[in-house]
Amino acid sequence: MSLSERQAKAQEAVRTAPTLGVAIDVQFSLYVLGQDRHMDEIYGCIDFLKNSGTFLRSKNFCTRLRGDAGAVFETLRQAFLRFGPAEGHVTIDMTASANSPSTR
Repeated sequence: MSLSERQAKAQEAVRTAPTLGVAIDVQFSLYVLGQDRHMDEIYGCIDFLKNSGTFLRSKNFCTRLRGDAGAVFETLRQAFLRFGPAEGHVTIDMTASANSPSTR
């Protein structure tokens, strides 16, 4: 499946994610390993994230997401499952905060 097809499927999955009613803020990094063209996968994932509806901002070597937990966790799931080689290794480093009073 092409990168653009995977991005479209990931977008659709986030759009149809259940609403859980819990506000969440996530910072994460995606590491695609064991592939010659790993940066293509990473940039493709970043494009998906920026159009996911949960993107807050890019930081140095990581991305911040914010929104309903259903959509945010589906965004993370899609990032992990759809980008990188199926036979390779993909790692995510993530920190999440739910219901933080500092965002109110």
